[in-house]
Amino acid sequence: MCSETGYQRIEKTFELNRKPFYSLILEAEVESPLQVANELHMGPIAHIRLLTLLSANNILAEPSKISLPMSISTHMTLVQLKQLCTPDRIRKVLSVSRMRITVHREVGHQRFRKEKDLGHAHFAYATAAELAAAMVNFNNASQGMYQEELSGVQREQVLCLGNAAEMAHCQGFYDLALCYATAAVQCAESLPTDSSPDGVDVSVREKNRRRVERALECISAESS
Repeated sequence: MCSETGYQRIEKTFELNRKPFYSLILEAEVESPLQVANELHMGPIAHIRLLTLLSANNILAEPSKISLPMSISTHMTLVQLKQLCTPDRIRKVLSVSRMRITVHREVGHQRFRKEKDLGHAHFAYATAAELAAAMVNFNNASQGMYQEELSGVQREQVLCLGNAAEMAHCQGFYDLALCYATAAVQCAESLPTDSSPDGVDVSVREKNRRRVERALECISAESS
C-alpha cells in the first residue's frame, strides 16, 4: 500500500491527462476532459498569478500591505508570504519558470517526434504556453520591472501556442486548434522579426497564419 509520502510524490510529480474509458475501447480520438499539470508547472503558474494580482494592486511595491487571506494554507505564515514577494525571490521564480517553459516545450517535441504521442505532446505544449502567458501578464502588471528575467518569454509563448495548435489539428480538434493558432498570431503581432530574444521569424508567423486558415477550412467542412 502506498504511503502518505508516496501519494504526495505522485500528486506533485505526475500529470493528469486521462481520456474517457470508452475512447480506448472504440479507439476514438477525443480530448481528455481531465488535464492537470504536475507541480513543477502548476506551482510557478499559481505563484506568478499571485504576484500578478499583488502587482496590479500596487501591493508588491508596499509589502507592509500584504496580509494572509482566510483561505490560505495553515502551513504558510505572513513572514513566508512576504519573503516570496521580495525582489530576489521574484527574480528567482521568474528565472526558474523561464527555464521550465523551454524544457516542457522540448518534452512536447520528444513526445511527438519520438513517441508519436499527440495527446501528451499537445498537453506539454499547452502547459508551457500557459506558464508563458502567466509570465507575460506579470510583466505587464509590473510594468516591465523584471524585463531581464522575462526576456524571450513572449517568443516561447508564440512557439508553444503554435505547436499546441498543430497537435490539436492533428487530433481533429479544429476549434481548439483555431484558438491556439489565433492566439499565436496575435501574440506575435507586437514582437520584432529580428534575432532578438523575443523576435519571431516571419516564417513562424506565416506558419501560424496557415494554421488559422487550415483550422477554419476544416471547421467549415465539418459544418457543411
